[in-house]
Amino acid sequence: MQTPRGYDRMGTVGKICEEPRSYIIQSGGRDYRRNRRHLLPVAERSPHQPDTVDLQPFNPAAGETPPIYREEQWDPMDTVPPLVQVPVANSPVHAGKSPYTTRFGRTVRANPKYKD
Repeated sequence: MQTPRGYDRMGTVGKICEEPRSYIIQSGGRDYRRNRRHLLPVAERSPHQPDTVDLQPFNPAAGETPPIYREEQWDPMDTVPPLVQVPVANSPVHAGKSPYTTRFGRTVRANPKYKD
């Protein structure tokens, strides 16, 4: 939620108002009326929602095996998807004197002022 210092306050949408694009936001035990201009959606869980996974410690010395927890189906609003870096193949370094075309279709020519 936007404040005079920026987007520094978390809140949850409590109610959608009758007026267009207006919402009642619950934050810090108070209710605020904000429109979409003052809201910034985030892709993380609200701190008010407890985690549903109940972790139990295990003792490997006693011969116990660790419990296996299945991950829930990925929800784009819960987490940020992992970034995958794809190596750029065949990206030649153009040190030659001939003009070349960029991937956007522009022709790049060497400046005659800087010829060796």
